[in-house]
Amino acid sequence: MLGRRCSESGFYLKGLEPVRKWAELAGPFYNEILCSTLEQAPDGFISDQDVVVLGDILEHTSNPELILKRLAKLQKPETQYLISVPNIANIWIRINLLFGKFNYTENGILDKTHLRFFTKSTFLELLNGSGLRPMEMKYTPIPLTRLSLFFQKNWFGRFIHRGLAILTRLMPELFAYQFVGRIVTAAKEGES
Repeated sequence: MLGRRCSESGFYLKGLEPVRKWAELAGPFYNEILCSTLEQAPDGFISDQDVVVLGDILEHTSNPELILKRLAKLQKPETQYLISVPNIANIWIRINLLFGKFNYTENGILDKTHLRFFTKSTFLELLNGSGLRPMEMKYTPIPLTRLSLFFQKNWFGRFIHRGLAILTRLMPELFAYQFVGRIVTAAKEGES
């Protein structure tokens, strides 16, 4: 989806996709695509980028700090990163935990392929510990429109969805579905 949306932007797009079928489907939208995980990707393929997008990637890795440190080391000092991770402290997860439920699902925050979980503070700690610094943070609300067309087609459903979006901006630790950061490499000591 990302490649399709950016393919006519004039950018030179490189992509990683570990699932061969998906890599083949994405291929036409990228200048270069490699069927590989980020951990297995050769340094030469992932180095010297202007922008690195890690959309829902880090939660699928066993050591995201090591991955971010490697990426930061391979990039130009002015490289920007767009990184999104799900919020394990979302109110829906908290309510389920209150009732003793922690059931993995096919997708979403408790996707059965997730190896790591993040709160806002642990996401920020990960970035800072990896030599990266958030420039801007955004928060996505629970995608109610994916649950039911009611939240997309009905005026009251759209009202509820807008209200949830406002709550998400006001209290992201509780209501955010995902944390999305625009990140840069942290300045080394002595640099301004």
